[in-house]
Amino acid sequence: MIRRLTTCRRASTTVEFAILLPVMLGFMFGIIEFGRAMWIKQTLQYAVESASRTALADATLGAGAISGAVSAALLGLQGLNPVITVTSSPTQITVAASYNFTFLVPNLLPFGPITLTAQSNLPR
Repeated sequence: MIRRLTTCRRASTTVEFAILLPVMLGFMFGIIEFGRAMWIKQTLQYAVESASRTALADATLGAGAISGAVSAALLGLQGLNPVITVTSSPTQITVAASYNFTFLVPNLLPFGPITLTAQSNLPR
């Protein structure tokens, strides 16, 4: 009887699948979330650089118009509301944006939201 139980392998694939499925799903969703975070970070950087070049080309633009240019340049992320900071001096213009990135899958990683930042400094 014991010999027959130790040689039986009928459900071993099911048990291995049940053990590995959560690990594989964790890796898969982790890769998806990391890709989303990098996409938003790069889009923020593009928007900030585009707005700072626009402000450099037209010195009469105010901080509100530059913030609007950042929001308009967020390609594919129209619902995103980053915190935009515009600092202008006679020698340089600085445009910065930050966004609190929250994961779509809660409790996937042991830490909470990540703050994504982008900044562009251009001399006048």
